Amino acid sequence: SLMARLDRLQPIKEVAQTAACIGREFDFSLLSAISTLDEAALADALEQLAAAELIYRRGVVPEATYIFKHALVRDAAYESLLKTRRRAVHARLAETLEAVGTAAPELIAYHATEAELLEKAMQYWQLAGEAALARPAYDEAISHLSAAINMLGRLPDPTVWQARELQMQVQLAQVFLTRHGYGSESAAAAFERASTLLEASGDTKLLVPVSYGRWIGHYLRGEHNAGSELGERLVAVVDKREDAVARLVAHRLLAASLIALGRQRQANEQLNVSLDLYSPELTVNFANRFAQEPGVQIKAYLVFNLWLLGYPDQAAEHAITSRAAAMEIDHVNTTCYGAWHWSVMWELARNTAQADECNSIAFDLGTQHQLQTWQEYAGSGDALTKSRNGDPGAIQLMDDRLGGYIAHGHWLMVPYFRMLQANELLRLGQHDSARAVIRDAYDVIARTKECWTQPELHRLEGEIDVLQDNHASAEANFLKAIDVARQQDAKSWELRATMSLAQLWAAQGERRKARDHLQPVYDWFTEGFETADLCDSRQLLGELR
Repeated sequence: SLMARLDRLQPIKEVAQTAACIGREFDFSLLSAISTLDEAALADALEQLAAAELIYRRGVVPEATYIFKHALVRDAAYESLLKTRRRAVHARLAETLEAVGTAAPELIAYHATEAELLEKAMQYWQLAGEAALARPAYDEAISHLSAAINMLGRLPDPTVWQARELQMQVQLAQVFLTRHGYGSESAAAAFERASTLLEASGDTKLLVPVSYGRWIGHYLRGEHNAGSELGERLVAVVDKREDAVARLVAHRLLAASLIALGRQRQANEQLNVSLDLYSPELTVNFANRFAQEPGVQIKAYLVFNLWLLGYPDQAAEHAITSRAAAMEIDHVNTTCYGAWHWSVMWELARNTAQADECNSIAFDLGTQHQLQTWQEYAGSGDALTKSRNGDPGAIQLMDDRLGGYIAHGHWLMVPYFRMLQANELLRLGQHDSARAVIRDAYDVIARTKECWTQPELHRLEGEIDVLQDNHASAEANFLKAIDVARQQDAKSWELRATMSLAQLWAAQGERRKARDHLQPVYDWFTEGFETADLCDSRQLLGELR
């Protein structure tokens, strides 16, 4: 047996046992650093183990590395070591690796754990989690941070470490959000524990990340009134403080809820506060507190809100600069977050090539790194791209993916996805199906109050009415679209709906009426004259003269 072979090598058995504490593979220099033997005696002992075919050597001492012939050999040597002796060896290994300064933190954490040096193990597991998060390696980050929290729970008085646990729970929650999606139950549990710790400690440094955890649940479930109320309370608290990061994030959260509710002008005010507070130096090491870099996140909302407000060139410029920033940061979740939101703006602007490109960035990276959020959000856009390229099954694929998303209790952006689906069905000539999708979107809007796409949905239904020769209903839908767009300060939706109405009236011989309604809306714009809607409006006005 393996133990019998080791026992026959009794004088050098201890070397095998010590090496086994390092692992199946080990190098001479590390073993020498913790061994009681001098280098010559250690080298001789290792040669005897090699001669007995228990280990293999690569290279020449002192640069030599070794590997146990079989994992069972290493396990037998390890298990034969008394637990007290084993802990002592692991403690020396942790101390030696720590002194070297180049060892991976998870390696030090492992040996500290085996040595039952709980405080050191906790500290290094957290460092390992942060290092994994920075790479990013999300599953490793979850494993390491969970191990750190577990170590903390085994300390004699874990309450002493509540501030440390609060920090780790926030870090862990952010990783769960990224890896498993914004509806992650694990993230919710981590945020709930963090909230309890925050209340117990009275420490408000992590108030915003913890509040974000509560807000994102409302946002994802389409509870936008509750989300905006939470955002307003948070802004009121942090605006009394000097913490610029807390303030810029709080104002951005509130802006996101306001956009969903169709309050574009107010949302833009909040986003401008965030943008004025932001500088890249403020968010160094952002991944320890937030799931994505806050500057890219602010502009992600700014780009399509500016488009809605009627500033398409500014929207495009922010998309371009934000994309450059994300590429430089080179953080997977930040890139996905930015790319998907840029795709939304390009979709609204009818630049399908840019929309498809940006969406594919988010979908491909999300798939590569198994990030559920971006597989779901960008999945609908991926199906839309397939449909544009002639895939007859793509509309069903889009419906299936959206159905899976809704089945998880997610309602955020569903009216937007339905809007895209209806527009594509309209392009394909499937008018009744397009109308059914629009009606479904209305139901979701009534439930969630996420109404920022409502003007375009009314316009699309009006276009279906035109194609089905129901001109009275078409006019009513176009007028409704214009009315809602004005309520939302959504000048781009207003222009598009007014253009549809002008085309209807022109076809009915009311050319002057059509021109008189379209001209002032077109004249309001100060930029974007080369974008699709403004080009089409200018051409239509020319035809109406």
